[in-house]
Amino acid sequence: MRGDITSDSSVYLGERVKVLGKLVVEGDLEVGEGVVIDPEKVESRGWIEIKNPIPLIIYIFIYLMELLRRGEEGEVERIIQELVVDEETFLIQGKFLFLPRGGRISSQRLTSPGDVVIGPEAKIVGSVVSGGSVVVNEAAEVFGSIRAEEDVILRKNTVVHGEVEARGEVLIDSAARIQGDVAGRLIRATQDTIVSGKLRAEEGVELIPAESKEIEEKLRRFEIGLDLKEAFLEGEG
Repeated sequence: MRGDITSDSSVYLGERVKVLGKLVVEGDLEVGEGVVIDPEKVESRGWIEIKNPIPLIIYIFIYLMELLRRGEEGEVERIIQELVVDEETFLIQGKFLFLPRGGRISSQRLTSPGDVVIGPEAKIVGSVVSGGSVVVNEAAEVFGSIRAEEDVILRKNTVVHGEVEARGEVLIDSAARIQGDVAGRLIRATQDTIVSGKLRAEEGVELIPAESKEIEEKLRRFEIGLDLKEAFLEGEG
């Protein structure tokens, strides 16, 4: 298709369709496998669903996690440097949801077999249940409880309208508010943390200073995959 496409409703592009013009969709956009289209020329007021089996970036992520698992950090660095030199661009929207195999979303609960990362200023309506760890980033708000088989990390100014329960550690950063009980093997929190309920920890509760290096180190390990890789690979397998 060489011209522009405008639709007042939803649009489905079948397999291997090539669109050279501008695409404006008032409804949802569903894209089949092998479709060629310029992302900068697409405007959709609804959901965009891509039918490709798995995005290229996820393939790369899985491969890098496997290399990290084998201890081949040098190979990971080499691949990243080559991507930078080749000026490869991966078109990933800043706001996205990736749900691994076995994950479930209902009107009351988000369940994942692995780790859960909630982005800054996000709002989650419902409880979060994780088979791994849960990270709630700055100024995010959860209207429900959080339960994790491993650790829970709450960043600055986060709000949880419910209980927080972890089999591992619970790390709470500056000015976080929890309107319920907090339970974990070990609880570490800053002095300005507000908890409306009880604190229960087998190994006790520790007060840590704001801008704690312990929280930053825990997050660094999580982000580079030292804590994430096994749960991610198991979820994909």
